[in-house]
Amino acid sequence: MTAPRWFEALADCQRRGIAHACAQIVTSAGSTPREPGSQLVVTANDAFDTLGGGRFEQQVIDTARAALARGEAGCRLESFSLGARSGQCCGGHVEVLITLYPAPGMRVALFGAGHVARALEPLLGGLGWRVDWFDTRAPETLGTIDTAATTCCHFGVTAEAQLNRLAPGCHCLVMTHDHALDEQLLAALIARGTRPRWG
Repeated sequence: MTAPRWFEALADCQRRGIAHACAQIVTSAGSTPREPGSQLVVTANDAFDTLGGGRFEQQVIDTARAALARGEAGCRLESFSLGARSGQCCGGHVEVLITLYPAPGMRVALFGAGHVARALEPLLGGLGWRVDWFDTRAPETLGTIDTAATTCCHFGVTAEAQLNRLAPGCHCLVMTHDHALDEQLLAALIARGTRPRWG
């Protein structure tokens, strides 16, 4: 199986809400490994496509990863003298536009896998939000459920275990199949200082 091209990786990262950067050569002078327009997508663990390889490309990857680790967003222009800065024999000069896309900051806990929650989950996923989807019922009783790539299902889990799995600072949407369970979850969320929403 061939590795994804930069545009395929870019679309996948944005669909899944993964922090990533897109690096593009915008100008070049002299002898350079690739021409303007060449692009590379960088994540915390992978790089897709190439700007020509070598020390120069590794410097671009390291620069992008350091900025992503700091949570930076937006664009930055980096200049590379391939002989002086990168130690490459081609000796030309390139400018690289690095566009940073941090991971989405919104995280939502969705309690209940009924018809309202099933209609809502794709909308949350479409925004790239991280969704922890909870239901006390066993997965086999819920039938087939397609989820967004940014959704993690916790089905067949007790209410107490669900509350223990909540991510710090997440928003909560309570819409289970059982009013008594809704009340139990809401009371526990209010007691811990969470501001739940319910449907």
